[in-house]
Amino acid sequence: MSLLFWILMNLPRLSYPMEWQVPGVVRALGDDYYRLAELISMTLSPSFPLQHYLNQDYLFSFYYCSLIPFAVLKLLIPFITIKDAIFLGNLIYSYLIVFSLLEVALLFFRTRFQVRLFLFLCSFFGGLDWIFFPLLSLQNFEWWQKYSWFRGNTQISSFYTTMFWTIHHFAAFYSLILFFVVARFYRVGSATKKTAVIFLLLIHSFYSSIFAFLPVLALLWIERKVVLHRARRSPIVTVLAFLLLLSPMFLYLGKVGSQHFVISSFNLPLTKHFWIDKALGFPLYLTLIPLVEFCGIPLMLLAIYKQFSAKQRAYFLCSFFFFVLTDFVAYSGFNNFCMRGMLLPTWIFFFLFATHISQIPFQKAKLGAALLLILGSVGVLKPMMYQSIQAVYNYRNASVGNPAREIFHQVARTPELQSNPVFQPSAPYALPYFYCEKMMFGVRLQDMEEKDKELLGLPK
Repeated sequence: MSLLFWILMNLPRLSYPMEWQVPGVVRALGDDYYRLAELISMTLSPSFPLQHYLNQDYLFSFYYCSLIPFAVLKLLIPFITIKDAIFLGNLIYSYLIVFSLLEVALLFFRTRFQVRLFLFLCSFFGGLDWIFFPLLSLQNFEWWQKYSWFRGNTQISSFYTTMFWTIHHFAAFYSLILFFVVARFYRVGSATKKTAVIFLLLIHSFYSSIFAFLPVLALLWIERKVVLHRARRSPIVTVLAFLLLLSPMFLYLGKVGSQHFVISSFNLPLTKHFWIDKALGFPLYLTLIPLVEFCGIPLMLLAIYKQFSAKQRAYFLCSFFFFVLTDFVAYSGFNNFCMRGMLLPTWIFFFLFATHISQIPFQKAKLGAALLLILGSVGVLKPMMYQSIQAVYNYRNASVGNPAREIFHQVARTPELQSNPVFQPSAPYALPYFYCEKMMFGVRLQDMEEKDKELLGLPK
């Protein structure tokens, strides 16, 4: 199952290295538009902190610690394109994460059924959000709340969606899993080395995705004895790790002004008063969202809550509390507070469900749960199919001439960039072609220009 998931997830990006076989540009898939911009900055910035290539006052280093291997690949093998680096980076990351997850499952679970169920939930399971769209639709279904009656900005992403589109967020979340696994189960040489490893995993998570990191704060309190024991065993390493955590903190000050916390918009629009509608929608949020997003798994766990150990109860309550919090707190734009913040709580729901599956009281309930889980795979298989079709289309319709390249051709004509060998006329991918990689399929030139105005410091 793990091997099949890894292959299917990486198939769509095969169109990137195949670009070498066509006389043109294979367009980037969806969110890879942003990865291109990030990696351009990571490979061309003259110094640290990294700067956005269109606005040198805009610090671009926050949030993307996990993308450093992508940039290293590009710098070590300069003749490959940035899209090649994205393909290889995702290929390597996903391989390590998927098969590490298999190792973790074998460590925690006693039966093959539990292992397979857990791996299925962490790979091919996507919930029932696809039922809100036409049957033949292959698009991403996870914004169903936004396009429904509830007008919610609370998207909860499947593990497939997060791993495919935003591997840096997923790597941040998985660093937290490795933190707990290493802290409790693995020996890493001396006590000093183990302390260094677990604290570096926390720092990596923090600087790869602050949103994926946030839920661990409550869980660290549950595991405070383990953390404090490690800190006491190696006080010097603990102090150094703390200083390392604080030193680049200024990077978070480089965000643009439009990014901030907001009120979650999910409500039941029965009146014209938002907070009344919000209160009316709260019970529905606690029941409908778990049913749609998780096929009722959190509700089934509530039914057997008394059978959990004390620590399992604490983990479940912290995870459920964070889920409740997403009905009130959101983040501007795509609401990464919910999309990425729910990764760790979701993993805990899946872990507890696989652990206690045999304790579901009624056989009919087990059959119903199995049917729901099978239906839940549709929400992953459909986007997998869509991305593969899109990749084939992009490859077969590779463009030689791109009118948008001239914008970036003119913007990039600065002495600092012109001195870079990448931009010399003799380079395999000279200046106009290089910036042509930033184009996103299906987005109008005017829309892309609007996206960059804020970074350029221009009025919208």
